[in-house]
Amino acid sequence: MKYITTYLIIMFSLIGCQSTTPQDTEQQPVSATEEQFIGFNKAMVAEENDQIDALLLRYKWHTVTTETGVRYWVYEKGRGAKIESGDVLQCEYTLKLITGEEIYNSATDGPLVFKIGKSDQPSGLEEVLLLLYQGDKVKIVVPSYLAYGIAGDDDKIPPSSTLIYDIYSLKIYI
Repeated sequence: MKYITTYLIIMFSLIGCQSTTPQDTEQQPVSATEEQFIGFNKAMVAEENDQIDALLLRYKWHTVTTETGVRYWVYEKGRGAKIESGDVLQCEYTLKLITGEEIYNSATDGPLVFKIGKSDQPSGLEEVLLLLYQGDKVKIVVPSYLAYGIAGDDDKIPPSSTLIYDIYSLKIYI
C-alpha cells in the first residue's frame, strides 16, 4: 500500500507539471516591430561610431580598436607588470562625456580602486585595462553599449553616453 501511494503521488505530480497546450518548437519569424527595433539600434551604434571617429580625428589620437569597439591609445608606456584578471588596480583619471564635459576625476572624487573582473566598472574599461601594463598612460573611448548603456549611472552619466577616460596613473594595488 505504501508503494502504491508513493507511485500515485509521483504520477499525479508528473501529470500536473505537464503543459496542457502544445509547445511550438519552430522559430518564429522576426516581426516588423522587431525589425524596426533592430534597425534603430544599428543606426544608433553607427551614429555613435561616427561621433567617436570625429573625436579621434579632431584630437589626432592614434587609437587601436578592440573587437567590441572600444578605442584606446597608450600615449606613454609603463614599465610595470601586465595587468591580469583578479588584480586590484588604482587609477588616477579624468572621465569625460564625448561632449568634453568632465564628470568625474580622481582629484575631487578620489582614485578608482577596483578588482578586475569583480567590479561594477564598465566592461569596455576593464577590457582595455587587461591589455595594459602598470604605469601605462592611456586614453580610452568606451561606447555607450559597453559603458552604462541606456540607463546611465543614476548620477552624472546620462543615458546612452560615450565615455572618455584619461588614465594617467595606473598601479597594481597591493
